[in-house]
Amino acid sequence: MDDYLTSLKVNFCRFVDDYRLFAPDAKTAHAWLTLLVERLYLEGLTINPSKTVIEDISSKTNTAGITERFKGTSSELRQPRIIVGYTGTIPTKFRELSEKDIEDLKDVATEELETKITSNEILHPNDVRKFLRIIVASGDYSKLSLFKLLVEKFPQFTPLLIDLMIKKENLIPKALKADIKTYFSELLSQGIKYPEYMLVSVVRLLGSEGYINRDALMEFFRNLKRNSGAYVGRAVLDALKSNVSRTDVLEIRQYYSRADLWEKRAIIKIVDDVLPEEEKRPWLRNITVHSSDDYFAIESFDKKKPKKQK
Repeated sequence: MDDYLTSLKVNFCRFVDDYRLFAPDAKTAHAWLTLLVERLYLEGLTINPSKTVIEDISSKTNTAGITERFKGTSSELRQPRIIVGYTGTIPTKFRELSEKDIEDLKDVATEELETKITSNEILHPNDVRKFLRIIVASGDYSKLSLFKLLVEKFPQFTPLLIDLMIKKENLIPKALKADIKTYFSELLSQGIKYPEYMLVSVVRLLGSEGYINRDALMEFFRNLKRNSGAYVGRAVLDALKSNVSRTDVLEIRQYYSRADLWEKRAIIKIVDDVLPEEEKRPWLRNITVHSSDDYFAIESFDKKKPKKQK
């Protein structure tokens, strides 16, 4: 475990099973914590969310103070600094507000929350949730201009934030949508190891109305590694299926032999939907021969004609 973290240049110290990671900012702290969790999972271990915190210690001048904070002497530290997502329950969907929620929140001022988001190095999850709910209740989607800070200071909220952006796409200012599209397109192209749940949400955004970026998705698909995750490849293909050209499909088709079972089915669906009959027929016939054991893949394009009633 220690060798793995050292190889990734993670700054840490450990005493028995107690780890301390020292990151330059919240974004890196979350990224390193994700690496730790994923590696522990391979070892059959997990972290204890109730004992795991991300804390800003930049103003601390002595280790004794830090130790006391980690022992729980500060009421601020007792507030949850991470959410259960690091053990598998990421908040991915933004639940629509009830009429009562809207009535209670529509006139609530956001200045204090905006100051926390812009000034604090560490964000509290309840503040993020409340800020997003007030935006929806008030209908002032221009305040989503703080989305970069939300993503970088609390990456776990990326799927929920993106779900909100997709659902309210028609209400978000055009210039802000362009900024959102550019930011997440660049994030996808950086080649940084992000958690799969985050990559899947970004892929979903860039395949959605108002944010579509086919070039970014194709480039990500080309550079996708086999260890990127169990689902992200399928997510890219799902995002591309309505936004690809014939040239794109011919390229995607070449990845069939290296794809996993679910990706193969997605590739077959794209080929069948986009290419003309005379061009796809020979390739699909070949698939029928070599993938005859995958009934669902074959059935997707070679449906048996119903027998006529006598």
